[in-house]
Amino acid sequence: MIRNVLEKPHPFTNIGMRKETRTVAGDDDYSDTTPTTPMDQFSHPNQFELGLIDEVDENQQPEVPEEKRQRRSKNDRAAEEEEDIDEDQRCSRRSHAVLNTISTKLKSTDSIFLSDLLTKTATRKTAAQKFYSLLELKKSQAIEVQQDVPFGEIRIMVGPQLNTVLAK
Repeated sequence: MIRNVLEKPHPFTNIGMRKETRTVAGDDDYSDTTPTTPMDQFSHPNQFELGLIDEVDENQQPEVPEEKRQRRSKNDRAAEEEEDIDEDQRCSRRSHAVLNTISTKLKSTDSIFLSDLLTKTATRKTAAQKFYSLLELKKSQAIEVQQDVPFGEIRIMVGPQLNTVLAK
C-alpha cells in the first residue's frame, strides 16, 4: 500500500533537473522503481502548507500613515482648485475665436443664428465644435442662447459677461 501523504509533509529538497530513481514501497510484496521528476515530490496537493499566503486579504488597501494622506490630499486639493478656477474663468482658444466672430456679428444686429457662423461647406465635425464652443460661452455667460423648438435654429444674443470674457 502507498504511504499516506497526510501523515507527515515531505521536506522540500533542491532536486534540480537531474533524473534519479526511487523505490515506492508499501506492502512487502509491492516494489517499483520510477524516475523522479519535480512534480513527483508533490503527489498530493495537501502535502505542503502555504503559510502566510492564506492570511492575505486581497481587498485590503495598504496602510499609509495619516501624515502622508493629509499631505497628498492637500496638494491634490490645491491642484484641483487651481484647475477649477482656470476652467471656470477661461475658455478654449476655439471658443475665444468663436466669441470674436459672434461679437463682430452682434455689433450690427441684436441676435444671430448658429447657422450664420457655419459656412455652406461646414462638416458635421465643425458644426459640433462650434456648438460645443457655444455651450462653453453660455456657461461663462458671454452669450445667451435660445432655441424655440427641438432641433430648431439656435439664436445667439449678447450675454452679461461678453466684454469680460473677450478681454481674457
